[in-house]
Amino acid sequence: ILIGGILSGIFTPTEAAAIAAIYALILGCFVYREISLADLWKILKENPWMKDLFVEPKDVEKAQQDLTIKSTLIHKLAGKVIEMRGGSGA
Repeated sequence: ILIGGILSGIFTPTEAAAIAAIYALILGCFVYREISLADLWKILKENPWMKDLFVEPKDVEKAQQDLTIKSTLIHKLAGKVIEMRGGSGA
């Protein structure tokens, strides 16, 4: 299926890799029953590539604070540049 899909142009090699990974998960979870749903959740949370999908509220708050500080600094800097050029800023 994977090679046929690539050769026929249905999907790219990258998409074929994603399909293969999903297929392997399905086999591991439901056919061979080697991976439980709890194990799957643990695997996904510990995977460094997947960590960004699980955002904690404290991380969101920190990002908002950083953006607020940066936008305030940019606004102040822009005001100083306009002031130095003798403009009114309006």
